[in-house]
Amino acid sequence: IDMLFFGGHGETIELELDNEIQTLGMIYLDKNTSLSIDKIKTDLKQAVDRGLQIAIFNCCSGLGLAAALADLNIPYLIVMRSQIPDRLAQNFCRDLLKCYSESNVFTTAFQYARERLKPATDRNDEFESWLPMLLHNPNSERITWRQLSRSKWQLSLPKSFTKASHWLTQSPQIAITWIGISLLSTGITIGLKSLAPIQALESLVVDRFQSTQANLITATNQLVVIDLSYRDTSAEEGRIVPNGEFISGESQLQEISKIPFAALGLDVKIEHEASNSFLEKPNISRNCAEVLPSMAYTAQINPDCLALAWQVTKNSPQAKNPPKPQQLIVLNPYLAAKIKQVNLSDLDKLIDSNSDFSKGKIILVGTVKDQSSSVMLHAIATSQILSSIVDRQPLTAPAGDAMGTIYLLLWSGLTGASVFALGRFGSANAMRTLPITAGMTLLSAGTGWFLFASGYLLPLLPTVMVIGISSSLISLIRQSHD
Repeated sequence: IDMLFFGGHGETIELELDNEIQTLGMIYLDKNTSLSIDKIKTDLKQAVDRGLQIAIFNCCSGLGLAAALADLNIPYLIVMRSQIPDRLAQNFCRDLLKCYSESNVFTTAFQYARERLKPATDRNDEFESWLPMLLHNPNSERITWRQLSRSKWQLSLPKSFTKASHWLTQSPQIAITWIGISLLSTGITIGLKSLAPIQALESLVVDRFQSTQANLITATNQLVVIDLSYRDTSAEEGRIVPNGEFISGESQLQEISKIPFAALGLDVKIEHEASNSFLEKPNISRNCAEVLPSMAYTAQINPDCLALAWQVTKNSPQAKNPPKPQQLIVLNPYLAAKIKQVNLSDLDKLIDSNSDFSKGKIILVGTVKDQSSSVMLHAIATSQILSSIVDRQPLTAPAGDAMGTIYLLLWSGLTGASVFALGRFGSANAMRTLPITAGMTLLSAGTGWFLFASGYLLPLLPTVMVIGISSSLISLIRQSHD
């Protein structure tokens, strides 16, 4: 228990034992049942050891009680010096608890309640106001109303931690605490984000962002992929080899050259390459984007891939300067489903100059096994480059480790500052900091999407983690101090 309150009748009895006068504090449970405070002193001592902070004996003649309980070192003990009318006792208790719950300072509440006794009687005002007596243990720590309402696990924090938190939450140490917890929270988060479950959840978040981003990219209608997986392997001048690369004869290149494309990308190996002047045209590319292992599809912009997009868009009035080659970008796999795919059986449709099926578009030729096939990654990268040039849709670039660490540190610092600020206006317990944590989480999600749409892929789930860790650590320190 935190507070012991007794309201009723009391008495101080003086007894002469061995030629010495001893006082005995008595309380009355009813008119006929009295109880010596010495009989429950052992129980009270156990209560003090378990966290009893305040004992109020709102009864007459409590000096004997005070003398008997002096060696228990109760942090705050209130007794009455002599007899007190019931009305005054009731008013004092009401004013004391009301002020204490508002001011959070027990000594101030005691002074307020005692002063309020003066106008409560028409006789000897000064005497009545001095009836209540407060015994304060100078070695005890300041106790607030909020601390009394804390949960049991909070009260059981070690005293060494409580003293440390008191030092940490005072100026100028508060700045050191803020920086230290920001660094600690960031370090913990960096260690946790490398775990496979966290990476899997982060991939799901990025996947959701990319799904939304794909709806904003319309440049996919400028591409057509010719899938060679359906090539007739009995053809004299062409076949599918075990590694999936198509070896084309000269007649197949002549057929492909009839397509009214704006640019052509070949993910194939060519026979009789030297005798084919067709391959020397500036709007023909021979290579695909190089895919790098990453959490998401990540690639470096291939110069040939960039050249394809620039051939189509360079004369567009909306075109801006193209991105730089070798720039690292995050490929959006959701674009694969939006890119038109055909096979060589549709060659007549592709060659028809009166059809908009392929006219003025980028044609990519290769073997499509799935969306991670080289030609499809080439198509995804090309569509994103097209969108960045014409639609000014930023290319999403993954943040490096240094930038990601700074980003996490920033959110940790903002969260810590918010929780510390809350502590200046009241308790920073878990329930009160929950709205701050939730608000910072929503803000980080919105910021993450804004930065993603602006071309920067920064930590998403780890940001939520660092906010929660920082808020919890500072809340714990604030609570132990209060």
